[in-house]
Parts: sequence; C-alpha cells; structure tokens
Amino acid sequence: MLEASTSGKGRLLRPFFVVTAAFSLAVNILLLVSPLYMLQVYDRVLTSGSIETLIWVSVAAIGLLLVYGFAESGRRQAMILASDFIARYYGPAIVRSELERSNRGVPNQPRLSDLSMVQSYYQNGLALPFFDLPYTPLFFLAMFMIHPIIGSLGLIGAVILILVTYLAERGSRTSVQDTKKAERYAEMFADELSRNKNAVVSMGMDARLTARWQGQKTRADSLMNRLGSIPQIFGSHARGFRMMLQIGALGIGGWLVLQQELTAGAIIAGSILLGRALGPIDQSLAGWRHITKAREAWALLQTLDVEAINEKMQHTPLPQPEPNLTLKNFQIGVPGTDNPLLPKFSVTLTGGEIVIIIGSSGSGKSTLLNTLAGTQAPLGGTARLGGRNIHHWAAEDRGRYIGYVPQDIELLPGTILENISRFDEVDPGQVVALCEAIGVHDMIVRLPGGYDTKIGLGGLRLSKGQSQAVALARAYFGTPAMLLFDEPTSNIDELLYSRVNQSLQRAKEADKIIIIATHDPRLLSVADKVMLIMDNDVKMISQPDYLAVQMRLKRNSERQEKTA
Repeated sequence: MLEASTSGKGRLLRPFFVVTAAFSLAVNILLLVSPLYMLQVYDRVLTSGSIETLIWVSVAAIGLLLVYGFAESGRRQAMILASDFIARYYGPAIVRSELERSNRGVPNQPRLSDLSMVQSYYQNGLALPFFDLPYTPLFFLAMFMIHPIIGSLGLIGAVILILVTYLAERGSRTSVQDTKKAERYAEMFADELSRNKNAVVSMGMDARLTARWQGQKTRADSLMNRLGSIPQIFGSHARGFRMMLQIGALGIGGWLVLQQELTAGAIIAGSILLGRALGPIDQSLAGWRHITKAREAWALLQTLDVEAINEKMQHTPLPQPEPNLTLKNFQIGVPGTDNPLLPKFSVTLTGGEIVIIIGSSGSGKSTLLNTLAGTQAPLGGTARLGGRNIHHWAAEDRGRYIGYVPQDIELLPGTILENISRFDEVDPGQVVALCEAIGVHDMIVRLPGGYDTKIGLGGLRLSKGQSQAVALARAYFGTPAMLLFDEPTSNIDELLYSRVNQSLQRAKEADKIIIIATHDPRLLSVADKVMLIMDNDVKMISQPDYLAVQMRLKRNSERQEKTA
C-alpha cells in the first residue's frame, strides 16, 4: 500500500490523503443508504401499503445517493491531483538524475516509467480500496445488528479473503523484481539496436540480434505472465468464494425468516452489506498486479533525493572565470567503474593556448575530455578553471563557461537556432553573427528552413558533417573560457575545415583555452602544446619539440629502410 509511506517524502501527499479520507468517510456512510432503503420498502412500505411513505423514503434515498456521487467524484479527483503533484515533484528530478548519471546501465534507479506507474495507480483509483478498508467494520456492525449469524458469516469470509490476499502478495513479491529487471534489460537492448541501426542492418546482423531481443522479451513476458497469473488465480477463487458467501447469506436469511427471526427486507439488506464489506478486499485482489508494480516503483522514487537535486538547480551563477586551467594529481577512470584509465598527472594551461591530445584509440582521450566537461567525475585530483573546481560547479555554470563537442554528436529535437543557443531565449541575430564568424552560416542557410529548420523527432535528418558544424557553433555560443573538441574535423570538408581553423585562431586571440583530441595531423599547425598519451603515461611537450621528435623518428625509419 503506497499510502502507508507517509513518513519523509510521503508526507507531501498527506493533504491529498486527508481530503480523500474525508470523502471516503462520506462515501462509506452513504453506502448504507441502499440496504436501509431495502429495509424500509420491504418492512414498512409493503406492510403498511402507504404510497406517501414510499415517495418520501425514495426521495430521501435519491438525494443521499446524489451526495454519494459528488463524494465519490471528489475523492477520485483528489487522487488525480495527487498524481499530478507527484509528476511535478519527481518528474524534473528524474530527468535531471538521468542526465547526470555517468553510467546509463545502472539498475534500480528511478525512471520516468516508474513515475508513470505510480501516476497510473492513483489516476485509476487503485488506492481507493485502501481508504475503504477502515470502514469495513461499519458494515460488519450493521450485519451483526441484522442478525449475529449473518455478521459471523461475513466476518469468517473476510478473514479467508484477507488470507488469500496475503498469499497472493507473498507469491508475487520476488516476481515483481525479476520481471522489472528483465523488462528493463530487453528495453535497453532494443535502445542499443536502434542507436546502432546502421551497423546492424549494413552488416546483416538484424535477424540474429532481433532473435536475441525476442528471447529476452519472451523471458520478460514469461515473468510478467507469471506475475499476472498469481493474483488472477487467487482473485478468481476469491470472487467465486464471495459469490458463495452472498448465496449463503441469502440462504441463511431465508431460513431465519422461516424461523421468524428475520424480516424479508433484512435478507436483501444483509446480502448488500456483505458485498460492501468484502468489496475493498475483492478490488485489491483484482488490481494486485498493478498495485505490486506501483509499490516497487514508489520505493524507487523514494530513493531519489529531490531536495538535493533541486538545490543544485537553484544556485547563484558564478562570474566569468579567468582563463587558466590547473589539473592537480588528476586521474580519470573507465566510465561507470572505479578502474583508473591513466595514472595521476598535473598540468597547467593558460588562456590563448591550443593543446592537441594525441594517443591511440582507447587511450583515454575522449574520457579525459568528458571528465573535463563535467559529464563524469574524476577518480582523483582536481580540475580548476579560474581557481574553482569544475566538478563542484552547477551544470548551468559548466555549460556557460565550457564549450564541448563530443565525439558522438547528439543534437536535440528542435530547430537549428534552438540547438545552437542551447534552448535559451536569445536574440537570433546573436546566433547568426556567431555562425558567420566561425564559417557555418552558409551551410545553415542552405537548409530548407535555414535557422528554423526542425531536426530530431519528425524533422530533418542532418548529415554527420552538418551535425558537426551545428555542434561546433553550439560549443562557441556564449562566453566559454575553455573549449573542448573531440575529433572536430572528422566529418567536415576542406572548405569548412579552413573556416574551423580560422575560428580556432580567433578563439586563441580571444584568450580562450582550447583542448582538442584528434587524429587529424593538420590541426598540429595551430597547436601550441601537445599532450601525448602513450604507454599508460601523460606527457606535455611543446608543438615544436613534438614535430622535431616526429621528424627524427621519420628520418630514422627512412634510414633503416634504406639499409635494409
């Protein structure tokens, strides 16, 4: 039961629960209208033959049932408002935690699907039977007032149904966790297939990988069917047992009438009261599959520190940092693990310097840039830009003062203008001026909608070169003190390369720190320093010294070839 979690974050929902409980009190009291009406009609109206009494009793019952309708609508509306509140409270925090999570495959982390599951729990009224359960003794009391035997029959039936509910809960407890893991794994596998669809289709792996996904989905469906069958089996038996109880109540009521211990109206009233008393238990069993999944999702949402995430979003903006970068005992690791990728090293860079990172594939170039950009934390040491630890900055400050072009370009659904301006409200002329300065304006205006061209969901699909040009403009946007480029020239033509080269020179003259990871030897011409990653070590040398070493190595190689 989610309502039991009213400590800590659950207290935020207490106003909605109080309103729902108040309406539930009215609803359950007014549920007595129908059996009381039956008693009056059978035991007073039919014996007296008074039409006037029948009219007044009927008018009163109809009026009270209208009030019942308003109360039932009110408590359902309170549950919908609770669902909306949960979405507003947890939704932004879940999205933010997803963006900040360095390892996307981490299990047991709250996701938007968990939020939807909890919302559905409240929107569909699955919580209402738990608000009705406290009033079940009221109906049993009314049944005992009709006759002790009728009341005892209902009490015994309730105990048996509660036992059935407990067994259903025990049987589905472990299945929920296993099912969720299997579902998420199949979902993540499908996402990876979609992300790498070009390689999958072009290399003929689609049939085999689809079959593998099908196997994972079949396992998840099997666990889901098992999870659903447990409450279904118990629920079917419970419904059959409940019908037997109502028949028993009618039969015992008929026998008591023959013994002149009960009136005819009390037979119908007793059967209705029995149904009302056992209704919440029966409804809980019918929706137990969804209740157990919502309970697991709610438990995951409770692990999210929403207050801490919101505090990080509400911060005092940092001033423009001085263009100096100091890495002290800095160490990076394999993403998502604590395994070091490089030994600790220390480096100091100042504004107006262009550093080229050179190393073999997998040496750690991209991971180093990711860490400097703040998308993952270092294993040790500090990275200070302008004297302040980058990894203690708010994300908005890092985005404002660090421009970053990752190796895998990811543009977001929206227009070209919105992507370059990072979805901020800015003067379009500012964006146009920037693109003209770095040489991508002509490429953008040739697109069907120019700067207003929609990309992403239902929009235009850009080529890799076009995407890279937009990503470069996005990195330059604003007032970055440091620019991080990962293979910025890998997908652009010679014309755009020359313009990128010119933009790097202008950024250097603007006293910015520029760090570039690349395999493109052409970029060495603009470099001041070279960070060499090789043999599990990091060395910083000047560009002339690096070129001199490369020249000596080339001459030695040529000399050896001649002597051979």
